[in-house]
Amino acid sequence: MTAAASGQRQEAVKRRTWRRVCKQINLTFLHRHREPTHDKSLHHAAPSTLLRAPRLNPARLCRPGFSYYDPARRRVIHTSDSSRSFAAAVATPPEYDVIATYPQRPPHHPSSHSPSLTASIHSDAAAAALVVDGSDDTELADAFFDHAPEEGTHPRSFDDHLPPAPSEEHPTYEDAMKKPRRRTRTLESTSPFDPPPIDGPSRFDWRDRRRPKFDTHGLPTWQKWWYPETPRVMPKMTKMNETEGGWAELRRYSDHFVPLLLAEQAEAETQLENRLASWSDHQLRSEGFMINGLAGSTEWQPRYKVHGVVVSFSRWGSDGTKPLPPSQFEPGATVILSRTHPCQDAFEIEGERVKGSVFTISRGVVRVLFPELPNDVELGSWRIDLGVSDFAIQKQREAIDRLNLDPVLQDQQSLPAAPSDQDPEDEALAVTMRRQRPQEILVGTGLRDLILRRFQSHYEPLPAPGSGKLDEIAAQVADMKPEDMEASTGIDHDDYSPRGILSANKLIDSWARRYRVPEGTVPIAIEGDPRVPLNPSQTRAIAMMLSERLSLVQGPPGTGKTRVIVETIKLLKQHWQIPHPVLVCAHTNVAVDNLVEGLKTQGVNAVRFGSPDRVSPRVEAHTLEARIEQHPAYPVLNRARNSKESLQAELSENLAGPQREAKQKEIGKLNGRIYLLKRLLQAEVLHEADVVCTTCLSATSRVLEVIDFPFVFLDEASMATEPLSIVPLTKGSAQVAIIGDHKQLPPVIVSEAAQQGGLGTSLFERLIHEQAVPSIMLDTQYRMHPSIAAFSSEAFYNGQLRDGTVVDGQVDPVLHPPTTAFLLPDGDSSKSLTFLNHDFPESPQNRSIANHHEAGRVCDIVADLLASNPDLKGADIGVIAPYSAQIRLITEFLTIDERRQRAFRQWLGPERAREIEDIEIRTVDGFEGREKSVIIFSTVRSNTGGFLGFLGDWRRLNVGLTRAKRALIMLGSLRTLSNGVPSATALEKKGIPIDGTRVWKRFVAWLRKNGLVMEDPA
Repeated sequence: MTAAASGQRQEAVKRRTWRRVCKQINLTFLHRHREPTHDKSLHHAAPSTLLRAPRLNPARLCRPGFSYYDPARRRVIHTSDSSRSFAAAVATPPEYDVIATYPQRPPHHPSSHSPSLTASIHSDAAAAALVVDGSDDTELADAFFDHAPEEGTHPRSFDDHLPPAPSEEHPTYEDAMKKPRRRTRTLESTSPFDPPPIDGPSRFDWRDRRRPKFDTHGLPTWQKWWYPETPRVMPKMTKMNETEGGWAELRRYSDHFVPLLLAEQAEAETQLENRLASWSDHQLRSEGFMINGLAGSTEWQPRYKVHGVVVSFSRWGSDGTKPLPPSQFEPGATVILSRTHPCQDAFEIEGERVKGSVFTISRGVVRVLFPELPNDVELGSWRIDLGVSDFAIQKQREAIDRLNLDPVLQDQQSLPAAPSDQDPEDEALAVTMRRQRPQEILVGTGLRDLILRRFQSHYEPLPAPGSGKLDEIAAQVADMKPEDMEASTGIDHDDYSPRGILSANKLIDSWARRYRVPEGTVPIAIEGDPRVPLNPSQTRAIAMMLSERLSLVQGPPGTGKTRVIVETIKLLKQHWQIPHPVLVCAHTNVAVDNLVEGLKTQGVNAVRFGSPDRVSPRVEAHTLEARIEQHPAYPVLNRARNSKESLQAELSENLAGPQREAKQKEIGKLNGRIYLLKRLLQAEVLHEADVVCTTCLSATSRVLEVIDFPFVFLDEASMATEPLSIVPLTKGSAQVAIIGDHKQLPPVIVSEAAQQGGLGTSLFERLIHEQAVPSIMLDTQYRMHPSIAAFSSEAFYNGQLRDGTVVDGQVDPVLHPPTTAFLLPDGDSSKSLTFLNHDFPESPQNRSIANHHEAGRVCDIVADLLASNPDLKGADIGVIAPYSAQIRLITEFLTIDERRQRAFRQWLGPERAREIEDIEIRTVDGFEGREKSVIIFSTVRSNTGGFLGFLGDWRRLNVGLTRAKRALIMLGSLRTLSNGVPSATALEKKGIPIDGTRVWKRFVAWLRKNGLVMEDPA
């Protein structure tokens, strides 16, 4: 490093150090100039060239009630602890002077508002400086202190002593890009939470690239091997005082959402108890809430350690070969174990009903994780019932409580300035001591001013398009219309000013400035820009996410939301090599796995965190457990585990007295060693990762507390409730990108009271409606044949959704429809969308609805597709329906019914018939975020009253229409759909937009107009 570069580095360290000191005692940092400050040549002056001003005398300026920094003693001196400082003066390095802070309200003052400071702000490449024009420093200080307010009077504003700044018009964005501009504004925030400084001190310094997280030199013993250089502790969770800024907003936020969460939990538990008390076993079994006649076994156990024991259940006497009946059990679901009935003989520990969780489920075996091994589990017959867990509600309430803390402030306070003018030995000692001091885990989010904006007492909602004023916390779902477009293909709020934590990095800031241009404008490319292989709207979305503290990206079906996230992280980690840890969360495990797979293909080091049994086999090698097994130090951990197992085997023998106590003591030591080794290996893997991917709820794990996450991406945000979306944000976030589509499925809510209170409105949707956060819509879809995407684009996205699957006027050949008798002919080929119309009535089944004719017709379509298209696999076909009873019926017809199984084998052959088991059969809600080459959509409803139920939700129609890539075959009654009414019962009205029936009528008319209706010959 040259002497000049070294000197610049030292001056930068000095500037950061003194800014930190000033912030600690609430001072305003001023560059001082002898020459008149209107000289524009000073705008470009480097700090080292600024003229020195006479140094102030701290003793002369400090009065009782003030604080100042004593450079000789290197500490802040408080002249009185009885009153808060509202002005101060300090002695600073020679090239700077700190005069005074703007006046703040004294504790005894009756006014609730502080006077604001108005000053000229000069934009400078080095820093923004408040400049006091034409005033001598000592005279200004004397004038200020001579007018100090007496008790009970309002203090005079600091700007009373400043000359009036010349008023100027605000230049345009283009002018600002050409030259520095001078503007005047009032430093007064409308939010009680101050936004974090752009280039404040941080443990995530962007200049620090690829620094090692652990000292791995030497490795003499395992005790010294993996110790991190800084221990970490959880900050104290103190409650805010009602006199603190933001207390009222946080109180309103908590008072709004906590009762809704409790209502949701209470309703779920009430439904469970009512179901167990009033439903018959046949009804529970047919609805998929219970499986009985099961045999238990503990022979199979996972190869990695779990907290508890796994019990495998299969049909009695089948040894897992006989298929289980269709059910609603899935990995992670809560399970109640009993012999005959949960209300009579449930598995209990100390009088409390024990709940397990589904570990894995296959065609013939369901494995359940219990905290303890049930007695005689391998004897007799067992029954499992679907239960309810309060884990998710607890974590969401904890996240709301964590909004009390500001991670940006925590981060800055945890980095005291290292003295730069002492000898190197003392400075090295200071650095070593800081490393040994515990580091606080960052908790909360730095975005409270944006998230809680709606909860200010003086908040004025913006009018929503087509639905009037938003008078409630969340927009009423019934008022939603499919044509409302709150996000556009251009960036809203495109008056760019640096806001995000990455803005201090001038490489990123410059790129973001040039590429977040209005739609239709070509960005200015310069040498060294990274190559981003995306369309313009996707590139603008990346630029917005990199430059804004909080941003919203609306991604209609097939527009590449996952690709945008992957490319953004690739730019951050591989091109700009930022040190900031990145957390990527989604509502479902499927979406997280898709993100991990995309990151893997781009060479990004991603770690998939979460329960391994819920991870797709495609990304299993990227789980935290798999990475630990690949670590060079894993044999050390394995040897410790083997030693423990050997000692436990010796304990099983008849040892007594001192020998047994010695063995137990040794096992206890090994347990501590195993725990420490595992935690250190987890920390090593997580610190070396570019990005950690997990679900919103899994982000609450203590394992992730070894690392902070200032940068968070939240995918599938429109499917998560607002408190659930807050969960990953409270991991220390300072910059967040939220990706979703409120035109698709909303969160699933069971409580009518919670739905009416707004719990069904996601954070993404609320912020979109408020129109106060920058947002953009991706405008090109790459999934579907254009004829499949046509109605969705027209009805839900105002025709703004373009087709990226058409090149030079020709549709991509991979999207050509398959051969089948159930698609209408179109010349030499077939149409990609066909509606098979019938009038066979629906059948109510308990609290759900099925249609036997449609289920049988689905079997015919599947058999014809597999017989006519040798290249089409069973895994390429998906079947969706809006009702769970229809899903169970179709599943039974395709995979269980013996008569149909024989017919499949005769028609397709045994090997081809086995592929039917690979067909994915899910509800519309379960298929969001997924895609298949061919989709069979059973609409189920067929009745004389035209009742549609929750099929009348146009968001459900949007999802159902946009899952297919090559072909979409729909089944239903056009008479019912075109004459539909929202609902037959009040139960079905919860959370359904009233405009859904109009959309269905419009869709039926569109089908007839384009000749896409086939009459069922049966």
